Amino acid sequence: MVEPQPNKIPTWNTGGLNRTEPTVGDKVTGWTLNDQPPSAYFNWLQYYAGAWLGWLEERVHKGSLENDLIVEGLQPDTSGKGGDLTLRAGQANATGAGGDLTVRAGHADTSGVGGDVGLQSGDGVGTNRNSGSVVVESGVSTGTGRGRIDFEVSEAETGGSGSGSYANSKSRFMRMDGTSGQPTIYADRYLQMQNAGGVDPARGVTRIIGKAQPTSPALGDIYLDANTEQMAVKRTAGYKNLDTIVYNISDDAVLGQTPGATAATTYVINEVPYGGGVGTAPLRHVIPANTLRIGTIIRVRAQFTLEDLGGISTFPSPRVYVGSIGVGPSPYTAPTGVQIFHPARASLIWDRCYVECELSIRGLGLAGAADLRWRSMFDETSSSVRPIDIQSIVNTVTVDTTASLDVFAAALFGTSIEWQVELFQFMVDVI
Repeated sequence: MVEPQPNKIPTWNTGGLNRTEPTVGDKVTGWTLNDQPPSAYFNWLQYYAGAWLGWLEERVHKGSLENDLIVEGLQPDTSGKGGDLTLRAGQANATGAGGDLTVRAGHADTSGVGGDVGLQSGDGVGTNRNSGSVVVESGVSTGTGRGRIDFEVSEAETGGSGSGSYANSKSRFMRMDGTSGQPTIYADRYLQMQNAGGVDPARGVTRIIGKAQPTSPALGDIYLDANTEQMAVKRTAGYKNLDTIVYNISDDAVLGQTPGATAATTYVINEVPYGGGVGTAPLRHVIPANTLRIGTIIRVRAQFTLEDLGGISTFPSPRVYVGSIGVGPSPYTAPTGVQIFHPARASLIWDRCYVECELSIRGLGLAGAADLRWRSMFDETSSSVRPIDIQSIVNTVTVDTTASLDVFAAALFGTSIEWQVELFQFMVDVI
């Protein structure tokens, strides 16, 4: 039988008159046979018994159900601030271990539901009033041992019989461990964070702040690179990107076009809005310095269209670069860097080319090693065939991974002006 909660506090002598604390000797011996203590002693005892019961009732009391237990701070205290509630394990002495703190809900019987454990801070009220914090703190150790906080969940029975014979034991859902002074959080099974509604249910609930690449990472560390805005994980051979950056110029309704050309000159193709004139900005994607990693792949898909303006058979040769767009006023000339795509087709006339090419980073530094591959498909004007060119160069090209790199398209002109090179698709993936 559960004792019902009393509805009265035995208050006594609240006026404070005729209240005297017993002497130390009286407290040691207590009442003796045939003793007649003064009424002031009884007033003192009964007053403090009622006062302590009232104090405890304000902080620890039974809730709406007879088997609930609520421990809460004052709501509010006399200053208007919500009362604090601290659950703190005992501190160690010079040789001992910090004490343990256990908060455990009641177990259900064979037909009931296990109790809940709730940790809730107080709400703030008014201008510049902050809500309270929830702090769970382990005891401090004076030795080499570390504190630990476990959040454990009891699982429901799996058999569904209601007898309790299939009940599973509790499992550790989350642990915070202060190993070597570096607090960590991990779960025995999985860590799930879910936005179950709220004012913005479409917004994610997990946020990783972008930072510079860690200087001393451990295997398996994951971080968001502030420069590339990519997630990366530390592997034995370095970092590996977990996501892809896609630069799709065709989505922006932009075509690339090369203005009037000079023979035997390579020009960077410029951005031109549809229906616009000659462009003055290079069509490119910029990769910040020191953001390429071993295993990074730079993949480009491009569709070149050549327009014969003068009837001369020497056609321009399209290129795709990872390097620098060059210097000087637009049109940009003399680009430098790795030519991911540079076909050697001088005998056939063609007016369209679709190319897929990539650069795979194998080593970092001023002369970082890279693999180069490309595959292209041409529409020839001299015949109905559609030849396919494939080239693969393994570990024979170098790229300066310490510098800022441009990914861009260009064209080498064999004649002047007679050809116009347009780029209707230019997609860059950094994987």
